[in-house]
Amino acid sequence: MARVLSRYRVLAAVKSYLESRGCRVEELEDQTLVCYSNSESIAVRIVLPASSGGVLEAVWEASAGCRPLSFDRVYIAVPSNFLRRIAGKRMTMLRDVLEGYHKVGLLRVGDEGSVEEVLPAPLRRSEPPGADLSRPTGLREHEQAPQRRVPDTSAALPQGQRIQFSGERAGEPASQVSTPSSASSIPDDLPEFARNNPWLIIFSKRGVDSK
Repeated sequence: MARVLSRYRVLAAVKSYLESRGCRVEELEDQTLVCYSNSESIAVRIVLPASSGGVLEAVWEASAGCRPLSFDRVYIAVPSNFLRRIAGKRMTMLRDVLEGYHKVGLLRVGDEGSVEEVLPAPLRRSEPPGADLSRPTGLREHEQAPQRRVPDTSAALPQGQRIQFSGERAGEPASQVSTPSSASSIPDDLPEFARNNPWLIIFSKRGVDSK
């Protein structure tokens, strides 16, 4: 029961966060929020690991599942008490994979309902590898129809400008996530499912081969 209540608290916090930034939250399907801001469509999937020991695996699987979604920007939102268990080299590699391969941003939800953008979501105007953009994937409401667009009620964002999230001011460039340089080797404490992933090998060698 506690986990169900936690899910609704996280959903409420993320919904409030999006609305405070001018997004119109249109749909709620399972653990995914869909909203629109001017000319952009945004999906946010809530991640609640079953246990503290499976946080990295849960985040990894959720971000991989978001990869084929046909929205302009896609985020995963993770409670801070879980996210803090991913640190050091594991967080560095996770950020590389989220941003560079899955094309997913990361939101951290605090215990008091605060929401922080840890990793900005890349703009998905072009088709990601292997994705079917004929319809949004994973939301039952859209299974029989192309993605629904809500008519704009305000001026569209200038081309290339993303939604202004917390910590940013109008006119300033999007904040960059402070990410340590990628590790030259895969951490020994990674779980088996991640250690065998070929993308980790690629990202772990970033900056090494060029030397």
